[in-house]
Amino acid sequence: MEYQYLEEEIVMKIDKFIKKPEGKKIITTMDEFFNGMPSEYGINYYKNLESVNFSYVMSIYGRLYGQYIARTNTIYYISYESIPHELFHMASYDKSKDMLGFDGYNGEISLLNEGLTEYLYNRAFGIEVSDFRPFEVMCANMIIDIPGVLKNHFNPNYEGFINSFNDRDTIESLIDELDVYGEANGYLLDIIKMDGGNARFNKQALIDIRDSINNIIRFLIMIGLDNKDKININEYIEKMIKLLNKDNIAKYFKIFYSEYMDDTKEVIRKLVK
Repeated sequence: MEYQYLEEEIVMKIDKFIKKPEGKKIITTMDEFFNGMPSEYGINYYKNLESVNFSYVMSIYGRLYGQYIARTNTIYYISYESIPHELFHMASYDKSKDMLGFDGYNGEISLLNEGLTEYLYNRAFGIEVSDFRPFEVMCANMIIDIPGVLKNHFNPNYEGFINSFNDRDTIESLIDELDVYGEANGYLLDIIKMDGGNARFNKQALIDIRDSINNIIRFLIMIGLDNKDKININEYIEKMIKLLNKDNIAKYFKIFYSEYMDDTKEVIRKLVK
C-alpha cells in the first residue's frame, strides 16, 4: 500500500490550511521567501497553491514523511514539518509542460533536483543544518549562485538550466553521479545478511559511495573552474571547504571517505591548482 490513511482521509484546501496556526505560519514564510525573489519565480507556486490538496496520512511507503503528486496537485504529509519541502516541489511544477523542476518528468526527478528543493526549504525557513540529503543539499548550495539556475528550476527548463553552465558535460556528469551516489546509499545496508541481529554493511556499496563522493567533489571543482567568469572562484572553493566540514557532511566522510577529513583544505586546494 502506498499510503496508509486514517479511517477517514483528511483533505484540506488552502483556505482551511491557512486557518490552522501551523498552516498560516508555513504560508507566511513561503510568501516572505517569494517576495524576496524575482516575481517570475513565484508564478507556478501561486498558481498551484490555489488548487492544492493537503492530505494527512499515517505513512507514505512506510518511510517518507511527505510527498507531492503533481498530476493531482496533492501534498501527502505525516506532519506539518514535512509540508514546506513539498511546497517547494509544487512551486517548481509547470502544469502546461508537465515538468517538475529543471529535470522532473513522469514523476521522476534527479537527486540534484531533490537537493535543490531541500536547500530552498532550509534557506526559506532558516534551517542551518539538516540531516535530510545533506550531500545533495551541499551540491545544490554550490551551484545556486550560477545565474540561471533558480530561474530554470522554478520555471522548468532543462536546456535552460544546463546552458546556465559553461560546460554541459560537467553539470550533467554531476547530476548523473549524484544519482549513482543515491543508489549506492540505498544498498548500503545488506538487509539479507544479518550478524547477531545487526545488519552488516554492504561492502560494495561502501566502495561505490566512496568513489561517487570522489567524483562529485571533482565535478564540483570543475564546475567552479569552468564558470570563473560568473563566480569568484576563491569564494567558491572556500564555501565548498566550509560546507564539507559541516557536521552533517563530515560525519558521513568519517565513515566513507576519511582522507577528506583532517586535510580537507589542502586536498581541495591542490585539486584546484
